[in-house]
Amino acid sequence: MFLLGDVFELKKLDTQMEADATRRVNEYRAALDQTIKELRTAKAPPGCNQFEDWVSAALQRLLGADALRSWRDWHSDAEQETSPIKAREIFEAGLKQLPDSPELLSYYAVFLAKNFGQQAKEAA
Repeated sequence: MFLLGDVFELKKLDTQMEADATRRVNEYRAALDQTIKELRTAKAPPGCNQFEDWVSAALQRLLGADALRSWRDWHSDAEQETSPIKAREIFEAGLKQLPDSPELLSYYAVFLAKNFGQQAKEAA
């Protein structure tokens, strides 16, 4: 008895389809990341008073309201939170939106050392 999948090499086809889909998703994500970076750094053409509003609206539609928050917004929300667990979640959400923010990363590192440093020492 033979298996139809073996005869028609469906396993190889399935693997190739998955690899192609993964490649396309990665290309799409890279293109989207590049577009977002360009939108965030775009300068208004002379005489275009609504440009910044348009860019903000486009980013909000693409990424949601969190995309418009600065590192200061994330840091302020985390500092106002009384629960260290919830504050950590706020910092982590901010870092998902702003992974290259040195300010947010440094405040997060200080926060972790202050609130979870002893746990790390005990775990080691």
